[in-house]
Amino acid sequence: MAERRDLTSAGFEDAISVLSHAASYRRIYFRTHPRVAALAEEFARRMEVLLGSPQRSAFFLGLANGKLVHDGRALVSSTIVSKRLIEQLEALGSGGVLFKRGTRADEVLELLEPVRGGGEPARILHDARARLRTCQALHLELSAPYASPEWLGQTYFSGREGGCAEEGLGEEPLVPVYQQLFGIVEEAHLRGASGSDVGVDGARSASEKLQRAVRGDFRDLLQLVRYSDYDSFTVGHSVRVATLAVLIGHAQGFDERTLTELGAAGLLHDVGKARIPEEILFKPAALDDEERQIMKRHPQLGAELLLDSTSAGALAISAAWGHHLRHDGGGYPSHRPWAVRSQLTSLIQVCDIFEALTAARPYKHALSPQRAFEILLADRGAFDPRALAALVRTLGFYPPGSHVELDSGEQALVIAAGSAVDRPHLELQRDATGRELAEGERPRIDLGAPDQRERRVARLIDPALATCAEEEREVALEALAALPCGPCGSNESE
Repeated sequence: MAERRDLTSAGFEDAISVLSHAASYRRIYFRTHPRVAALAEEFARRMEVLLGSPQRSAFFLGLANGKLVHDGRALVSSTIVSKRLIEQLEALGSGGVLFKRGTRADEVLELLEPVRGGGEPARILHDARARLRTCQALHLELSAPYASPEWLGQTYFSGREGGCAEEGLGEEPLVPVYQQLFGIVEEAHLRGASGSDVGVDGARSASEKLQRAVRGDFRDLLQLVRYSDYDSFTVGHSVRVATLAVLIGHAQGFDERTLTELGAAGLLHDVGKARIPEEILFKPAALDDEERQIMKRHPQLGAELLLDSTSAGALAISAAWGHHLRHDGGGYPSHRPWAVRSQLTSLIQVCDIFEALTAARPYKHALSPQRAFEILLADRGAFDPRALAALVRTLGFYPPGSHVELDSGEQALVIAAGSAVDRPHLELQRDATGRELAEGERPRIDLGAPDQRERRVARLIDPALATCAEEEREVALEALAALPCGPCGSNESE
């Protein structure tokens, strides 16, 4: 899935992420809680910036068939990270919200006020609209449901190419899986911050659904999640680490029970960050020495949170404690004789670092997978060679879901890793002239096949990724040759 966004669209989706976080925090905390208030202020500030031009005086965020929609399309990434916001709009009986220029933080807080009791959705929507009017919330308007003739999206979506066609809102099977994954991690961090049980059983349940997803066509699996420039990247990071770990474990032939524990451990490995002050955790600049020492406490804090849980397994605890411990004994927290490392913990570690390198952050650009592998391989002694080999050989230089350009000028979608890390299986999508191929005209090729040796990938097509030079490819291939070829073991005791 190649979701292309211009800067304006990205700005609105980042704002939606802020609103979603506000909805999640409001579900746990009281209205005047500092974090709830700060998120409402942040969303209002972003709306002020985004609606500041004469060409744009309002923004309609629709809800249709369980998905957030805008400008004639489903917002897949926003839908994934906005489960609580969607639940709030559904509880209000609403098909979305029209935000007008001048939206204030107190109006946002009124929108997120929990719905008390049940009843007819139309009556709930009527009462919610009346409450907003009573509170002088004049800069936002609740829409009627999507199926209603009064849905505001019909006004704002009419005349758009393709309109708001049902096929654009069709059921994406991975969306509910990722929604649950995001919800579990977000809930764990919120509960960890308040001292409650972090909910390991919920993480196991989500991990089981993730297992079923990776058994199918997982080329979109690593591409669905996009990162905003706000604090959602902390949750998204854990979701992607879990996804990578389960994907690699599945390729290695791990049994279902091991995969379940592996996925849960990936989801919860950073839960200790719930106890790190937010001004440090979300600081957009480099940390100073004192802040860095505080941040380094998160593995121990995470292990302590999990030890307090009634259902945490040994793998989740060891992954939280040990994901910053080096294979050669360095890293942090300081090594303890009782902290026995296993290859499963090592697998979580390499997924953790690889994800951090290849994801965009407020303070850094994303690196290409190939460049990330080069960095991992160059740090001798940091990683278990078998775990690192499993990561590289499962994903290849061009992970499934990546879009690439061949040296012939053709463009293709990577559908699977190949027999060699730089020669994946592809589905051609554009010919050498740039002409887009019709669905029935898209051949699938294996660059590792003898008859495809003349073709090779020239570059990744993604403006968020750095493109590696040819000499970097050769460096990485030479380093890969020294890695073990056997599977990453799954039978060691945790």
